[in-house]
Amino acid sequence: LEGRIFENELMRDAMQAARIGLCVVDADQRVIVLGGDFAEKLGLDARTLVGENISAIFAGGLVLDRAALMLSVDAPETAAEARIRKSDGRDTILLFQAKTLDRGDAGKFRVLTLIDITEFGITRDRYLELRHQLDALNTAVVVVDVRTTDMPIVYVNKRFEQMTGYSAEEAV
Repeated sequence: LEGRIFENELMRDAMQAARIGLCVVDADQRVIVLGGDFAEKLGLDARTLVGENISAIFAGGLVLDRAALMLSVDAPETAAEARIRKSDGRDTILLFQAKTLDRGDAGKFRVLTLIDITEFGITRDRYLELRHQLDALNTAVVVVDVRTTDMPIVYVNKRFEQMTGYSAEEAV
């Protein structure tokens, strides 16, 4: 038992240090376990979340169209981003990931992890959205990496290819 307690404390401290929030919900979407700073990242009180139905948090459009996928124990593994406004007025971008654990007779549980990605720069979803928007422009666009001294081209849009005759592969 002592080893188990130490292991649990170590895991809790590790999640806190890694700034990962963890929430486990049962098939009825009731919160049964909270770890890390899951509640804090959402501006909620962890003491009031355990035992409550988590769908109310997502009902306000927090994860938009993916809320059902995030919470259903029958859904595949999924991820979604959400932008929320903190109490200090600053926006933050959260990355939710969800996966189901099937414990046989004990039932299925949905494990949600939460990471604040505000400081991580562009994410895959935002990159794809930006790329789509740049391709839709009727203007040639060239993106370079200014972090290196030679500033290499890292992206050109379709209009650039049409105007210059260079393919994206040639330019990048």
